[in-house]
Amino acid sequence: MDKLDLILQKINSFDARFDHLEEQMDAFDARLGRVEERLDRVEERLDRVEEHLVQVDNRLSQVETDVSTLKILIESKLVPSIQIIAEGHLDLSRKLD
Repeated sequence: MDKLDLILQKINSFDARFDHLEEQMDAFDARLGRVEERLDRVEERLDRVEEHLVQVDNRLSQVETDVSTLKILIESKLVPSIQIIAEGHLDLSRKLD
């Protein structure tokens, strides 16, 4: 009977340890669930940031295109027109003298 009591005591000890381990695993699962929820929210925010960056990149490309167009316009139309006006003023100035 003495050995049987010892075996029962050991089994009860193991049972208590397993119960404690099970409680810790439940707590860990709960914490892991909260971490997963936070990661999902972070992932959603990162997706929105990425979408915004794509929009900014598209707008920046459009600005670059517009600047290139303006540069070409200035070089091909505006500068020669200013030179023609300047030459006309110079001719007028000479006639006045």
